[in-house]
Parts: sequence; C-alpha cells; structure tokens
Amino acid sequence: MTWTRIPDDWADRVDNLELSPDAERFHVRALVVCNKAGSNGHLSKRSLAKLAAVFENVPDLLEELVEKFDWTANEDGTYEVPWDDQELAETVSQRKLNAAERQRRYRANLVAKQTDRLKTDSDASHNTVNTDDQHLNTSDASRDSSADQSGDATPSLPVPSLPKRDKGKGKREVAPLGTAPGGAASPAPEENSAPKKTKPKRDWEEEF
Repeated sequence: MTWTRIPDDWADRVDNLELSPDAERFHVRALVVCNKAGSNGHLSKRSLAKLAAVFENVPDLLEELVEKFDWTANEDGTYEVPWDDQELAETVSQRKLNAAERQRRYRANLVAKQTDRLKTDSDASHNTVNTDDQHLNTSDASRDSSADQSGDATPSLPVPSLPKRDKGKGKREVAPLGTAPGGAASPAPEENSAPKKTKPKRDWEEEF
C-alpha cells in the first residue's frame, strides 16, 4: 500500500498560484492514482478516463494545471504529474521487498525456536525416563544383593537364657510332706528296733 504525500505548505502553494478548487482536487486525485499504479507521476489515458468520470470540464482543468502547476502534456495524450514530493516506485518496491524479507526471517526464527523448544522438551523427557530406569535398576540390584547376602549368611545359634530367680521376695518353696527338697520322695523313718520296757503288773491290777 502506498501513501500520497501532501506537504504542509500545500495551502500556500494553491493560494499563491490561484488554483481553482476543482483543479486542486483533480491534482490530488491524480497523485493518488499514480501512486497506486506506481507510475512515478505518469498519468495514462485509462487513468484520465477514470478521473473524467468524476469531474466535468476535464480539458479546462488539464490546461489550468499545465499552465499553473507544472503539469506536462505528452504527444500521445498522456500527462506527467509533478512528482517531487512523492516516493519513486523503485523506493516503494524495495521497501516492500525489505518488509517481505523481514517477515520471512521472523517466521523462520519462530519455526527454529519452536523446533528447539520441542527438541529440548524431548531430551528432558528422555533423560527423565533414563533416570527412572537407572533408579529402578539400582533398586533391583540392591534388593537382589541384600537377598543374596541374607541367603548366604550362616544362621547364628540362639543364646540360651538363664532361668529367672526370685530375689528379695522372702519366699521359699515348701516341699510337700514326704518329699525331698529336690522333688524325690524321702524314705520313711525306720522303726526303733530297741525293745520297749514294760512295767511289772501289781497284784491289784491283775484282777482287772
């Protein structure tokens, strides 16, 4: 898209040259048409026909612009509009090419950044999976090693414990009668084999 430039002293120029309002409007429209066509101020017959559809007495306006505003009439019926205040078509085309190249580089950089981001995320995910696998392998190896060590180890014998003694309670076990302190039956006491002494009976005790 092109832009038509109107200098800030435009009103002074028009007033000093005593240009008619229709001629001023015709000139501005001719600038817009030539900028759009990229003709560097060359007003073709086709463009003139478009302007003639809007304005009346076009031949008088063209004559006024040639006399007062430095328009140039060509032999083939075309006109050259003063182009000092406007951009050349080559400048406009180069600006468009530069803008397209900037846009191309921007899109290429955007694609490259997205590709790098995806690659970074993929590498991070791959590293996480490898770390988890290493952790699982280490855990399995540690568990297997512990199981092997526990299976190969010689079992230790239990340490016998001493019987508890009741100390300081002041109680003794009393063996039942006829039982030795160790639990065995004690032998019955032997009868006294010595003869018993008998008293001699008296005469009065014999009657009874």
